Amino acid sequence: MYRVHCYNIYRKLQKLIIPYLVYSQQVYADIIKKYANNFPVWLDIGCGHQLFEPSHFDKEVEFVKTSRLSFGLDLDFDSIKNHKTIKYKVRANINNIPFKDSSFDFITANMVVEHLKDTFLQLLEIKRVLKHDGYFIFHTPNLYGYKTIIAKLIPYLLKKRLIYFTQQRREEDVYLTYYKINSASKIKEVSESIGFDVQEINMLTSTADLYMFPPLVLFELFWIKCLTSDKLKYLRTNMVVVFKNRKQ
Repeated sequence: MYRVHCYNIYRKLQKLIIPYLVYSQQVYADIIKKYANNFPVWLDIGCGHQLFEPSHFDKEVEFVKTSRLSFGLDLDFDSIKNHKTIKYKVRANINNIPFKDSSFDFITANMVVEHLKDTFLQLLEIKRVLKHDGYFIFHTPNLYGYKTIIAKLIPYLLKKRLIYFTQQRREEDVYLTYYKINSASKIKEVSESIGFDVQEINMLTSTADLYMFPPLVLFELFWIKCLTSDKLKYLRTNMVVVFKNRKQ
């Protein structure tokens, strides 16, 4: 009941302070829909339990149905075992994706890139299995967003407990983060060296995380409103990036 009560307070505050706020997962889903045409052969990297947040389950079902073939890849066996939408799932590491060169029209990753440690090699592997002119779309936190900065300051064990309290995510679903390419400048640098063309870098605000703490969420909402200014866009919390695989 306390959680529901806090969320109701948050929704009222959000509508009052920043009624046009859109959840970054919604933007990510909309961008995928924009690029995923002609019934692509699709791979989702780090597919986990689901492609999107539970609130977007209907969109997930729709996207999987409209793909000619869809595959999910994750190293966590329990996650892919419980995945409900993608039929063909592979337990594997991104360092060695078990598919032939140029297998996919379309590759996605939702809140995965920040967990990549050997980013250059892993992006090369993604490029290898992506067709020429295919798209790699990923949703990830911004290195300079306040959520990322705070998360980096909190000890890992405490962070797992806080995430469970605020988001109801199990501790085993919280993974180490490295943020190797989580800024617009680093994305441009890495894409050029690997051979991707940057189609879009969308700097996004998203919904507040502190709704379980009504006094604090008030300040968070005012800061999110400030971030909608173009002058502060590089401090926004999330990014959705679209890479196109360049012909060699």
